[in-house]
Amino acid sequence: MSFAESLDRHRRRHAIPASVPTIPLPAYAPAPLAPLPAARKRAFMAHLRAELDEAFGPARPRPRRAAGATPSAPPSAGAFIAAACATCRGACCANGGEHAYFDADAIRRQREARPELTRAALEASYAAALEGERHAGSCVFHGAAGCVLPREMRGNLCNSFLCSELQRGLDRAGAGPALLVAATEQTIRRVRLHRGA
Repeated sequence: MSFAESLDRHRRRHAIPASVPTIPLPAYAPAPLAPLPAARKRAFMAHLRAELDEAFGPARPRPRRAAGATPSAPPSAGAFIAAACATCRGACCANGGEHAYFDADAIRRQREARPELTRAALEASYAAALEGERHAGSCVFHGAAGCVLPREMRGNLCNSFLCSELQRGLDRAGAGPALLVAATEQTIRRVRLHRGA
């Protein structure tokens, strides 16, 4: 069965009208879940300590790093973005490795929101978050249900990045319903109907 035939069959089976746009998305093919190896934990903690050194070090004028080179989405797009990312399941997360897109600016952002945060408290929070099963080879925080970190602990890029497929989907679907399709060139992996605002 071709990609188009498979999609058409899905629309008929679930009575999804042709007027609902199809939004193609990346399809992360999850690697097996396993406890995070000690070497990956050590690598992230070394990265974290270097970023903590910078964030807690003496203030010095410097340009802030860009949070991401993507346009920001309107607040009303939150449900669409969450549905699209859940359908993909983490193609962008797969490149997070042991750095998790995390830097000193993310620490500064957390400290601005919660000035009482100490270096030791931040280090302990991230060390605790490394426990549990993760997708092998993906970001150290990429668990079975997505990122295990609450939004406020994620890197700035993780909170702002919109892949090109997601950006095009937002432009096309607006606030209305959309058929979200995570697929490779030949295979539909997951389909989700976003009902709109």
